[in-house]
Formats: sequence, C-alpha cells, structure tokens
Amino acid sequence: MNSTTGIKKPRGSTLVGALVSTLILSIGMAALSRLYINNSLNSHYSQHAATALAYARDKIESLRYQASNSTMTTGSEQLEDQDLTYRRDWQISPNPVSDYRTISITVQWHDSSGDHRIGLKTLIGDQTVESLTFANQ
Repeated sequence: MNSTTGIKKPRGSTLVGALVSTLILSIGMAALSRLYINNSLNSHYSQHAATALAYARDKIESLRYQASNSTMTTGSEQLEDQDLTYRRDWQISPNPVSDYRTISITVQWHDSSGDHRIGLKTLIGDQTVESLTFANQ
C-alpha cells in the first residue's frame, strides 16, 4: 500500500499563474481599446463623408435648376456644419460635342485624421422649352 500522506497536492493558483493571467487579460483589453478607437474614427469619417456628399448633391441640384436660366458659373464656397468647415468647389465646362455641360464638384474638409476630399461629375443640358419640345417630337 502506498501512502501519500506526506505530500500535499497544490491547490488554487500561484503568483506566477496570476501574473500570467493578468498579462493576457491586459493584452486583450489593449487590443479591444485599439479596435474601439479605430471604429470610432471610421464612424466619424463616414459621417463627414456623408455630409460632404450631400453638399455635392445639393450643388448639382442647384446647378441643374440654374441650367434653364443659363446662369451657371464656376465657383467656390465654404459651408459650416457642426464643428467642421467644408469647402465646395465646382467647375463648369462646355462639352464641344453636344449641348451638355460637364459639372465637376469637389467637397473638401479637414478633421483630426487629416485632409479628405469627395468629388462628383455629371452632365447637365440646357433645359429650355424649345429643347424639351424638340425632344418630345
């Protein structure tokens, strides 16, 4: 018969085991906090990009309305939204092949992650009554 009364089996955790578990937990928490920060920055960029795109679309609609009055000109303006300033530039160039004009709109902004830019291009034709009537014949 074997007697093991003199040997004690280890119970609970040792100091080294506790330090290793704390180290693994802290590495995991650091990774999660970095993930949260990156996600937050991407969310802010998405919000700003959506606002910039809305500003570009608004200008296209404004220029489309002005096309019937032939008052479209190249220009630039600054727009304030919450804590950012957006710069909206547009260029109008005639198309030598057709009666359409090429509209290029660029919206720029600067935030904590740097400079950003979104651009749109479209064609706008003269929307006068004569050209609409001709198109319907």
